[in-house]
Amino acid sequence: MRCPTIIGIKFDEKSIKGIARIKQLNELSSVLVKIVALGTFANIFLGNKVPEITFNIYNSDWHLFHEALNTVPSLVKISIKNEALAQIFDHMDDPKQRQFWEAIVDGCSIE
Repeated sequence: MRCPTIIGIKFDEKSIKGIARIKQLNELSSVLVKIVALGTFANIFLGNKVPEITFNIYNSDWHLFHEALNTVPSLVKISIKNEALAQIFDHMDDPKQRQFWEAIVDGCSIE
């Protein structure tokens, strides 16, 4: 997909807040993935001796762990898309801002 170049766009307060929320979602998703991973590995290794570690590794639900890590980006994408859709409706009278938010819905990122 090719993201559009929008010349002369001026963001209003609603768009600026929407962009800030999307950036915050991206930051929170990164933190959440780290917390899930650290929590799992701490549960396995911290305070345990070799037999307990081996038992914990063997009994860990690695499929569920993998699903949890993969779910975070999907949830973030849905949340970003919902934010962008709301912004489209808020900017029906501003073609450049509407085009920007439509591009976000289509998968373009905020840089």
